[in-house]
Amino acid sequence: MARLSRALQMLALNFYLALDQLRADPRFVFLTAFGVVIGTAVLVAAIGVAAMAQERLRLIKEEIGTQVLFLAAGTSDVADFHRKKGRLIDEQALSVLGTTSGRFTLQATYLRGSVMLDDQGVQRDASVLGFDPDDFSELAMALASGRLASVDDCYLDVASVPLTSRRTLRLSGSRCVLGGTFRQAGFLRSILNGESGSVVVTSFDKAYAVMGGQTALPTLAITLRLGSEADAFPALAEVGQFMQLRYPNLQFSLDWPGSRLIPLNQLLDQVRLVAVLVGALIMLISTVAMVNAMLAQIGQRRREFGIRLAIGATPQDLILQTLFEVLGIFGGGMLIGFGIAISIMYLWCQFSGWAFTLSPSLFLLSAGVTLVCALCSGLYPALKAAAIQPIKAMQDI
Repeated sequence: MARLSRALQMLALNFYLALDQLRADPRFVFLTAFGVVIGTAVLVAAIGVAAMAQERLRLIKEEIGTQVLFLAAGTSDVADFHRKKGRLIDEQALSVLGTTSGRFTLQATYLRGSVMLDDQGVQRDASVLGFDPDDFSELAMALASGRLASVDDCYLDVASVPLTSRRTLRLSGSRCVLGGTFRQAGFLRSILNGESGSVVVTSFDKAYAVMGGQTALPTLAITLRLGSEADAFPALAEVGQFMQLRYPNLQFSLDWPGSRLIPLNQLLDQVRLVAVLVGALIMLISTVAMVNAMLAQIGQRRREFGIRLAIGATPQDLILQTLFEVLGIFGGGMLIGFGIAISIMYLWCQFSGWAFTLSPSLFLLSAGVTLVCALCSGLYPALKAAAIQPIKAMQDI
């Protein structure tokens, strides 16, 4: 117990001597800590902003539906369209293909087109989405529970749905109910992404009846739920081959929304890498500068160390004092740099409209980097201080 108490006393003494030395030379502390401040600020801000950008990218992925593959097929053959009653693709065969490969499942089938909407005598263009009964019921329940948001106007062709805001419109003689604005999680949000203005949601049969007689025939759209984002490109190839072999005369398009985010993701990774490298380079330069500065300090303080050794201090005491001085400089620079980084991140969020998030791992990262740099820059000067011969040092007095 006595030995432990003695060790703690010596530890406290060396810490106090290091702190007193730092207070005695503020200019040295400022000049050596400046690089640590800049390096920490750049490193933490770069990683923090990149983390927020990654979260923003994740939200965008959810918004556009990166786990949904869109297959759209259209035809100008009116006779063929009516013969198949708008069902241009064998959905059962497509579902079997997805089940066999394990890469996707059939999620929703709908007709997509447009009509002129009569709103109390005012004609306006409206997008029409005609869903199969099950999907249509899901949309109706979502709309009734208020879980939908974001297209300008939605007209739901189901009068029995309890809505707080009702307004009667006419779609080619059919009564429609205004359901407010919507965008639901899941495939409905993906389907409605890109729609703007008025959107009429109705049943597949009603959409076929309304739009089948128009010059511009509607498009049959099928959404396929991917097992994972990694399945996107193989699924695109499988579905594309299926359509080319089975429907060589049918015009079709395939779209995976996630492909639009790949360049953005790559750019984000590159920017983050460059920023981290810049921050790491600044910290490396600060570490080398600290080694040189501490060696110069030890050369100027040979008499001080010699006196301490002569009155009973051990080489370990000098090592501890030197390391405490370096840790004090790096620790203070780290705290200031971390504060600057948080300010940069907050201002970035204010101007960009991103949500400000601060992860505890950022502080742990900066503390870890600071500790490693401090040990690397302080160990050699500390060993040099411990190697001072008291007699030779006393001769300099």
